[in-house]
Amino acid sequence: MLQFLTNNKGEKVAVQIPIAEWDALNQKLKHFEQFEQLKEGFESAFREWEQIKQGKKEIVTLKDFLNAQ
Repeated sequence: MLQFLTNNKGEKVAVQIPIAEWDALNQKLKHFEQFEQLKEGFESAFREWEQIKQGKKEIVTLKDFLNAQ
């Protein structure tokens, strides 16, 4: 159930929703943000792989990566 708040001209200026709906929307937003982070990570990895294939970037092995930390 949505409730709209209006100003004295009758224009909608805000909306109220039940807290359960708000919590559900926040949970969906959290999952969406996590998905976007994962997607960005994959896109970055594919861009890096293209650079490696083109000889613009050197391959770093897992062993070398872990030893550098």
